[in-house]
Amino acid sequence: MGYKLGSFNMYKFQAYRSDDKIKKDLDKIANIISKEQFDIVAMQEVFDEKPMNMILQRLGGKWKGAWAKPNSHSTQAAEGYAFIWNTDRIVLAKSVTASGERIYYPRIYQQYRIDRKSGQKDLVRDPFYGRFKPKYENFEIRIINTHIMFSNGGKDEH
Repeated sequence: MGYKLGSFNMYKFQAYRSDDKIKKDLDKIANIISKEQFDIVAMQEVFDEKPMNMILQRLGGKWKGAWAKPNSHSTQAAEGYAFIWNTDRIVLAKSVTASGERIYYPRIYQQYRIDRKSGQKDLVRDPFYGRFKPKYENFEIRIINTHIMFSNGGKDEH
């Protein structure tokens, strides 16, 4: 059995934006997700939870989502991320310990190391990390959802 992952840069995706240049055809986006039978979709440039929910509403009740906005070193990079997944096939990963069950909700990932001596730079916008599990399989799918932008001495680079 295969699984399909998708990624969409939603370009300044806001719930109520009238600018024709960035207006989204939400029905078309939902149709692409359905037609291609994606199981998990990562989205970048989602400004808040409302637009993600607008997509989920068009996909129907079998879809769930998670949204987060990373801390940013730049107002230009103050955009959020979303994961949406088909709950008929995918659930959030979890583990069972002596103290109970732990569900791994998607989160902003800030635990990476930077080797400045070798020229590595800070990410201006930290990635969104998700751990998912196929509903009827015994393995995990881990995804880092990122929209790369680096800081270079106060000057941002894409």
